[in-house]
Amino acid sequence: MKEKEQIEKCTAEIFLKLYNEKYSETFSIQSISDAPDVKCKNSEGIELNLEITLTEDKKNDIAALLGRANDRSIESLRQHIEKVKNKEASVWDRVSCLSEEPLENLLKKIENKLLKDYGPDAALVIRDTSGTEWDWKDMTPKINSEIRNILSQQNLNTPYNKGIWLVSSDGRELFQLFK
Repeated sequence: MKEKEQIEKCTAEIFLKLYNEKYSETFSIQSISDAPDVKCKNSEGIELNLEITLTEDKKNDIAALLGRANDRSIESLRQHIEKVKNKEASVWDRVSCLSEEPLENLLKKIENKLLKDYGPDAALVIRDTSGTEWDWKDMTPKINSEIRNILSQQNLNTPYNKGIWLVSSDGRELFQLFK
């Protein structure tokens, strides 16, 4: 199984555990595919198709987390410090506004996913990969409103009739961002 599929499978397992507990359901993974990423069924044969994506506080966070970019490495930080000492860079170049930038990045990911149709019984599941604990419960109304704005501006209907969900970074909480 490819790394992407492993991440999707693991995310789906966490989502299904939380979803099944919350709604007294019995969904389990039937197959891993490309679009949608994970096909599920419950004990009554009802299907649930999951499209999986990950959050990213700053560009390249996911690649760095997976060891494909060194944007967050100690060596990268050392190089940046040297540039600051030599007045070739600002100390602020590595700092993000963690109140807005991650939210903007999340909404861009959601918007890209809204442009694709994953068939009936689909849900978008977003796995939070942030090292920062976000209060998703407080952010959910704003995210919901922004998704409605995106759909309205693009003149779209949501392709996710089973909702848009977010799994917390610790895998303990599930938030429905959009119905």
